[in-house]
Amino acid sequence: MKKTLEDTRNMTNRISHGDFWGGVRWGFLGGLAGTLIMDILLMVAFLALRQPIVLCFSIVGDTVARFLEMFGAKIAGGVPTGMVTHYLVGPLFGILFGGAVTRLSALQGGSLRKIMVFGSKQLIGCENH
Repeated sequence: MKKTLEDTRNMTNRISHGDFWGGVRWGFLGGLAGTLIMDILLMVAFLALRQPIVLCFSIVGDTVARFLEMFGAKIAGGVPTGMVTHYLVGPLFGILFGGAVTRLSALQGGSLRKIMVFGSKQLIGCENH
């Protein structure tokens, strides 16, 4: 049987259950790697500005504590809360994006730049014309 381009396209549009979990795993790894790289860059920037390198964690922790206080939850802010939040949010967004890539055909084709731009436009609600 001769395979045509249409046959190949139809085969790749089928996403199996295993592909979804593979996308989730790669998304987790990408989110974690992105979070670590961002940390390194922020720490270098804070060192260059002669600020404490954990300042970014402190800001995040205090913000989360104030946000949750609006709902009646009393938690301590600061560096520990910021680190936990920081290392949960980065991989979580990676997992969500990795899962979305396996389910949304618009994210599956094209260059990495196209995928990243389209994904960011979808997150902020812009239309793609």
